[in-house]
Amino acid sequence: MATKIHTGSDKKRISADPAFEEARRITAEDMRELTLATRSGLMNLSDHLRSIAIVQIKIWRQAANYGLADGQFLYGICLLYGLSCTRNAKKGFKLIAKVADQGHAIAQDCKGFCYEKARGVKKDLTQAVRWYRKAAAQGYAASQFSMGLCYFNGRGVAKDQILAFKCYRKAANQGYALAMNNLAVCYSKGDGIEADPIWALAWFRKAADHGNAYAQCSLASYYEQGKTVEKDPIQAAMWYRKAAEQNDAQAQIHLATLYLRGRGVEQDEDKAKLWLRKAAQQGNASGKYGLELLKKFDAKIQKLIDDYQSLL
Repeated sequence: MATKIHTGSDKKRISADPAFEEARRITAEDMRELTLATRSGLMNLSDHLRSIAIVQIKIWRQAANYGLADGQFLYGICLLYGLSCTRNAKKGFKLIAKVADQGHAIAQDCKGFCYEKARGVKKDLTQAVRWYRKAAAQGYAASQFSMGLCYFNGRGVAKDQILAFKCYRKAANQGYALAMNNLAVCYSKGDGIEADPIWALAWFRKAADHGNAYAQCSLASYYEQGKTVEKDPIQAAMWYRKAAEQNDAQAQIHLATLYLRGRGVEQDEDKAKLWLRKAAQQGNASGKYGLELLKKFDAKIQKLIDDYQSLL
């Protein structure tokens, strides 16, 4: 069988294909979400992007075959996680690596993540740091955040809380919510910077406003305890609820406690049980313990009622 040779004119032809141009335009708007979703194994990938992949995967594959970087990266992501195709992590990694080698920051970040988490390639933290650093140097916020984690935890590099703080700050200043939260934690605990509760609160608030569940839970605790702000149980309940609705188990437990005590919300034992049950379903020990206590409490109340009725 003759081997097909992909000529320069072939590459120009597919580059000019209106369908491919449309695919590139659409995915450019969602590229950040798609790449970040890879870090959760695409668990957080929106239905919108899944539908795009179903429609566009054929042209991404064709573009990849012609050596176009956009196609190689997008089809590589699909192969890495089996998105609208049969999973082939090794082939997916190789395609992503080709794009990273051309200097594309988003692919460099993804290549670093693959090395860190052993996605399609053997785990290598030194290589992970190498590629995160390349993307971070280009100002890519996700990689700046990842470098912060590497420095903070001593993964692939020597532990250095000061450098971790600086990396978090770079990413946070670009609006990266995870970095905002970690920066707030640094300020609250004095990790890599002098502790400053005012700055901690400010960054927790920014991260919470960007939808970060950890920050929402932390901000709620500030309002609940009156830490750096005036106590406000209504605000506490509101922020705990926002985090709880994102399946943050600690927030679910705190919200359940507020419902039991009637603080910031109307007292409601049924809603307390609901949120404790949600936390327990995630394997949270406190949630399970809380449910057991409520069950025992309910049993005692029922016994008192039964004993009283028997005397009538």
